[in-house]
Amino acid sequence: MRLDWNDGRTQLGVALILLGVLALLANTGGLAGLGRWVGVILFAAAGAGVLSAYRDVPGRLWALPVGVGLVGLAIANLPGAWWAGAPFVGVGLGFLAIHLRDPARERWWAILPGGLAIALGVTASLDEVRGVPDEVGGLLLFGGAAATFFALTRLRTRPQRWAIWPAAALALVALMVLASGGGWWVPAALILVGAALFLAPGLRAR
Repeated sequence: MRLDWNDGRTQLGVALILLGVLALLANTGGLAGLGRWVGVILFAAAGAGVLSAYRDVPGRLWALPVGVGLVGLAIANLPGAWWAGAPFVGVGLGFLAIHLRDPARERWWAILPGGLAIALGVTASLDEVRGVPDEVGGLLLFGGAAATFFALTRLRTRPQRWAIWPAAALALVALMVLASGGGWWVPAALILVGAALFLAPGLRAR
């Protein structure tokens, strides 16, 4: 009997057998110490399967953030605190791929969840790393969100002028977060920059 590996029933059957074997090993203690790596393999395989759905039918845009997000879950199971935010980064990269794979660049909306998810993922990873000040995480979160909205204003196709306002507001919040924990030099730098901007018109007039 020859198996047709292109047949969906064959693939599903093999997947169920593998899951059953893994469950049996887990119940009998055969996976002691290997649970983390089992998660890596399962999530990576699931992500590859979802991404193959997009490869077969490019119209399935949902498969990009879901598939890359599952790969991010696999990475999050790796040892080390830096991988904590990998699922969010994966989802964000999947949304950015939706925009980048559009030849006409009409799907600008995908940049917004993409950038915000990446900023959230980087912040989540930093929160798990010891010794990193809380202000750094807040700066990256709000600064990344500000950069995401600002990117919408710089698009070659259909630039979103309205996005400059949330970008400016979020950048201001990022500066406030930085100033709250940056000692005396951050407020002093803000004062100097503001004074330079304030005096520049008068200096040019002379």
